Amino acid sequence: MRIRYIERNLNLIMNRSIVTLSTAFLVVFTDATMTARGDTKMSNIFEIHSWDETPYMELENGVKYSNAKLLKTYSGKLEGKGQLTYLMSYNESGHAYFTGLEHFEGNIAGLTGHIAIAHEGTFIDGVVESNFKIVDGSQQGELVGITGEGSYTTGHSMQVNYEFSFSKAEE
Repeated sequence: MRIRYIERNLNLIMNRSIVTLSTAFLVVFTDATMTARGDTKMSNIFEIHSWDETPYMELENGVKYSNAKLLKTYSGKLEGKGQLTYLMSYNESGHAYFTGLEHFEGNIAGLTGHIAIAHEGTFIDGVVESNFKIVDGSQQGELVGITGEGSYTTGHSMQVNYEFSFSKAEE
């Protein structure tokens, strides 16, 4: 009786393991062959090659307004180059709020074109938190119909890991 109980439980565990392994294989296989024809979320890296920040107003209490121009490259399933301009507002403690617009040229999961990306975030105590999204109507080339958004949290780094989710409407 006890052996049958153990055998039945072992079979259940093995069956669940096979389902889990099959699911894991399907996830890995699907990710490796993913196209932009459905919803997907991916981790990527961008690298900042230049940061040119110029204050346009500085007040006596340390409050500062500036704009920053960045040149970036993306690698991973998002590959290409970005030109980003931030408008930044620093308070007296050095914390900042920023908003920006980026022109991206490259490919997303193998689809090539141009998009505009809107950015918004904060810099507080050495930590940057940013959210961004593809601007509707800005898509060109094979990226027409693509929508997406992403985010990242980082310290002072010129190489940043970020999450990006996107989907492409079927034509």
